[in-house]
Parts: sequence; structure tokens; C-alpha cells
Amino acid sequence: MFKRFATVVLISNLLCPSGVVAFDAADLMPEIHGYIAPRLSVIANTGFNPEDQDGFDVYAARLRILDEYAFTAVTGAIDYELEIEFAGGSPTPFNMYVGWNIWPQFGFRMGQFKVPFGYANLSSTSKQMFADPVRSKSLTYARDRGVQVHGIVELVDLADERPLSLHYAAGVFNGEGIGVARNLNEKFLYAGRLLLEAFGSVGDDESDLDPCNGKWREECTSARPLRLAAGGSVVYDPAIGKGLSPKDNGRDETRYAIEAHMKIEGLALNAEVIRGNVGGIAGSPSFARLGYWAAVGYNPTWVNWLEPTLRYEFYDVDDSEANAARNAGLIDFQSRRLITAGINAYAFKHNAKLQINYVLTDLQEGVKKSPEGKVLYGDKVIAQIQVGF
Repeated sequence: MFKRFATVVLISNLLCPSGVVAFDAADLMPEIHGYIAPRLSVIANTGFNPEDQDGFDVYAARLRILDEYAFTAVTGAIDYELEIEFAGGSPTPFNMYVGWNIWPQFGFRMGQFKVPFGYANLSSTSKQMFADPVRSKSLTYARDRGVQVHGIVELVDLADERPLSLHYAAGVFNGEGIGVARNLNEKFLYAGRLLLEAFGSVGDDESDLDPCNGKWREECTSARPLRLAAGGSVVYDPAIGKGLSPKDNGRDETRYAIEAHMKIEGLALNAEVIRGNVGGIAGSPSFARLGYWAAVGYNPTWVNWLEPTLRYEFYDVDDSEANAARNAGLIDFQSRRLITAGINAYAFKHNAKLQINYVLTDLQEGVKKSPEGKVLYGDKVIAQIQVGF
């Protein structure tokens, strides 16, 4: 700790020779956060789906180390984050980046982090309204290694001096996905997002939780006024590195996303449409991907520890044909509709919650039933507990 403190002081004094930069060594101590989410899943047996086993699992077990340093020698603040996922059986780095937030209107970061495309990806995993993310999240490129610029521009004050703000982010990435150390094809992925927020921020929480949850009512003020947001994002991949369909190799792709949000007094509405246009190659024409979803949850003040939820979603990774019409082994590439109904119980917002979900999946094309006449995907019930700090 002393070596790091001395090194930072030396560098800062070289950058600012007119005066010694003064701060306490305690300022260099990072923040440590994390959460674990074990679950029980019960899936109706179909005799076909290899994932229909009942059992216990751990959806996520993450540890985050982050901090932000504001020095008088430089403008703004330097931040970093290291996030590690343990649920897969071995530690996997998720976020690992360094950034410089020069002004609220402009900053940048470099390393491995979420590609700025799609709300399904950019919303906080630890603050999900449902136990499982939407299937459309697989269309968002998740995390990758690269660099991005970002910022928030307040355009005008609206009611109660709550602003109309424009959020932007744009980046260049390897396009190889998480955990791939190098750019194997020497081509880059380009992504950008714009989000317009009215009457304040909707944040990265899918829900609109009572700030008094887990606290004595006298110690806080429950204020959840109307907030609205709408935006879009785009990404271009000149050489698909993370294929979703057997036909992806050797193609380029452009994906678009449109999102909308509303929050007021515990009612939260979120919706998104993602479309991908995949280029054609010799002997194989172009095709498209499509995913859309809408979700609602309500956390009333008068019973602020409960939140009933409902979500509808559609997903198709390849619209060029009914992929499983002749081969049920290609079922993962069929279009499908999912309806999820749930109830969340919060002891201390997302830091201590129980989620129970019922998921109904209906295939929309190709082979829909097994030779025995059973549906290929059975109904699913998830009971998940999440505790964090």
C-alpha cells in the first residue's frame, strides 16, 4: 500500500510542480462489492430437451473491485474496475478496465467491459427484474476488449428542475468476445448508443424500487416521480467472431436496437427491439435476426417489499428458414415466444431478495413436438435467492 501511495504522489507532483498534491492514503482503498444468486430450477420433462433436468445451480457469484481517484493534478477522475465471475466453476474476469472521466460530458475507458449496445446488455445483472435475462441478450455482444468514449449532456431543466439529458457512448472493440486475449481476425467491432432521458435518470435497475425498502420510513423519503427514456444503438461487425447460427462464418453483420422506459411510483415499464442484418456470401443469401421484449413490474409504496412482474419476448436467431423443419437437432435456431410471470420479495432491495418465476416457452416454427406428441420445451419454474454487499 505504501509503495502505491508514494508512486501516485510522485507522479502527481511531477504533473503539478507548483504544489504538492495532498490526499489521505485511505483514499486509495478500493470499494469491494459482490453478490451470489443460487437457485432451484424445475423443468417439465419432454424426452427431447437435454436441458430439462431439475436441480440446483448458481446463476451468478461475482466480486467487484472498483474505485475512482480525483487528483488536483488532472481534470476529472480516474477510475478502474475488476469484476470476476465464479459461478462457472473457475474464476472468469468480466469487467477489467481503466477510465478517465474528464468532465461529466466526456470520458473514456479502455480494457474489457460491456459493449455499448442494447439495454438487455447494459442493465445491471444484479438488478434484474427476473431470474433469467431475456433471450435477446445473446444479440448484444456482451463484453469485449476495446476502448470507448462516453458522457452525459444535460440539455434543459424540466419539471422540478429535473433535467432532459442525452447519454452517449461509442467504442471500438476486437469483436472476439469475453476472455479472448487477442484480436484474432485483425478486424474491429464498432458500436454506439444514444439515450435521451426526461425528468431525471431511469438508471440501470430494471425495477423502480422504493428507496425506503429495508429502512425505517422516518429515515428516508420515498420519491419516485415520473421518468422517461428512449434511445437506440447500433453495432457493425465486419467478420462475425461470436457466431449464433451455423451459417455465420465469413459474414458481416449490422445490428440495431431501439429501447424505451418509463418509471413512476414503483411502476416500471421496459421494452426493446433488436434486429440484425447478416450479409450474404457466395452460395448463401443474407438473412436477419430479430428479438423483442416488453416487461412490467410494480413495487407499491404500501407494500414495498413485493413486486409482481410479467414479461413477453420473441426471439429468432435466423429468419431465413424454419431451421428445425427437417432436423430437430437445430432447435436452438428456431424462433420462440417466452412468457415469464414472477414475484419478487425484497428484504433490502437487490441486496437481499427472493425471485420466483414461471416461464412458458413456445416454439414458433419447424418441429414443435416430439414424435411422442410432447412439446419440445417444457414449462420452467425458478426459485432464486440473491444476497449482495
